[in-house]
Amino acid sequence: SETPITALQVIYADRNEKPDAGYEALRRPDGGESACFSGGSRGREAVICASRSLSSESAVPLVDIAVVHCDRHARDVRLPAGYELLSRSLTSGSAGAAVFVAFRRALPVGLLNT
Repeated sequence: SETPITALQVIYADRNEKPDAGYEALRRPDGGESACFSGGSRGREAVICASRSLSSESAVPLVDIAVVHCDRHARDVRLPAGYELLSRSLTSGSAGAAVFVAFRRALPVGLLNT
């Protein structure tokens, strides 16, 4: 089986940004080009990148990903319980609601309260 994803980041392809060391662009299921999310004609070409590094003690596998919409006038993004938010929007520069990626990590392995 494949090593689990432990971290995500968003880069903007139209700015010629490259993934940080240890990250790679997520690919389309057919094995083609990287999966690019565009916010329309004036929006950014956002690419989600993933790391599978287990070298850090904080590298807990991700178990779920959610797309979160935020009204452009709202100050806070409402997240499902237990989710963390990527700081970069998939729709930076576009009009309308901002779209973010949120994720949930696996529960830590250890003693269980019974």
